[in-house]
Amino acid sequence: MFSIARRCEAAASLLGLVVCCVVIGGGTLATASGVSAQEVVHRPFLMGINTVPYDSYHFYTSGGISTPLTPGFEHTLNLLENHADLVSHSFQDGVPWPEALNSSDYRDYSRDLQQFWEMLRAVDESRLPGHQRYIVLNPINSIGFTELAPYWGQTPRMALPAPWDGYDFNHPDVKQAYLNYVIAVIKFFQPKYLAINMEANILLARAPSRWTAFKELNAYIYDQVKLRYPNVVVFSSIQYEHMLGLHSWSHDLAEAVKTDYPNVLENEVSLLLQHSDLMALSTFPYMVQGNIVGADYFARAYAVASAAGIPVAIDQTGYISEDYLYAPLNTLLPGSEALQNDFTGFLLVQALLGRFVFVINFIGVDYGTQFGTNPADLTWATAGLVRTDGTPKPALTTWGAFFDLPYAGDP
Repeated sequence: MFSIARRCEAAASLLGLVVCCVVIGGGTLATASGVSAQEVVHRPFLMGINTVPYDSYHFYTSGGISTPLTPGFEHTLNLLENHADLVSHSFQDGVPWPEALNSSDYRDYSRDLQQFWEMLRAVDESRLPGHQRYIVLNPINSIGFTELAPYWGQTPRMALPAPWDGYDFNHPDVKQAYLNYVIAVIKFFQPKYLAINMEANILLARAPSRWTAFKELNAYIYDQVKLRYPNVVVFSSIQYEHMLGLHSWSHDLAEAVKTDYPNVLENEVSLLLQHSDLMALSTFPYMVQGNIVGADYFARAYAVASAAGIPVAIDQTGYISEDYLYAPLNTLLPGSEALQNDFTGFLLVQALLGRFVFVINFIGVDYGTQFGTNPADLTWATAGLVRTDGTPKPALTTWGAFFDLPYAGDP
């Protein structure tokens, strides 16, 4: 069971911020730091929230893009306006593979995709004009992490048409199509930060036979994009608990090859990061039963990033504010507003000490029961900084205390 032996004390005011907090899990709490008020005068990292709202994953109605915007999207935008300086858009619903093979102009893609992009850019320009922009793309199917991402044709998540359904990640057509797609995204959204995959190392665990082909694709895309757009920060997204071998798929892989390849999970991440400007972590500690988040929780990330000569960022993170029944194992994963608040404080302390580039709290507003009431549908039900009605949780106060520190990172 998770418990808190000592609460993380958030600042009542900027200059009164004293960090002495944190730790969650297994009845353990460790002191992360003794940062003094005089030392904490600014934050070196951007703070962001993803735009996916709780009440419509694609923002769609039966007639197309929802207008006016849904209440959940409005709550999310309010958070972005008042508690973030980085906006994150995550595109995990497919790639227009056949069209992108021949074009890097978004106007040659389906009208459905065009409308979606145009809506997001319009919202960025009207509501978030001063925010840096971060786009997350993925050539991997983010449902099973075993194959090529689905097709975004007339609708998202269509089945891959032939011959795409038989291609591996390093097929020449896949390379060209995905490069054109990435270029289209850059030209349209002008992002400062760009992830060319999401939680890529889950593919290593789920389909290790396809990992080498994926690394070839990733290296090609990274090199070609940096050649064309040297000022865009381009990187891979790493699922941290998988890198640590805490999830069953990765644990089983590590056990299977430990005699011949004893450090496969970390070494393969290191190889992937040879073509990455950041070590961008996805980290959701609550999804691992009995996980202990101590003061050294990110030590392995720091070591890998240091060896690669790149900084750390948090691509996506969060913590549940109510207990969650993890369906596959019928296991109760404890959550509470206190635990969520403590983890939020801990992570932001780490971002200060480690000089992270950015921190993205993936879920701004609780998803609630929008996607159903089965345990599998409730993974993100209470992971937001605010409830479904827009009322804040304690974690938002802690988040806000850090956000109010002046940003003084890289331009």
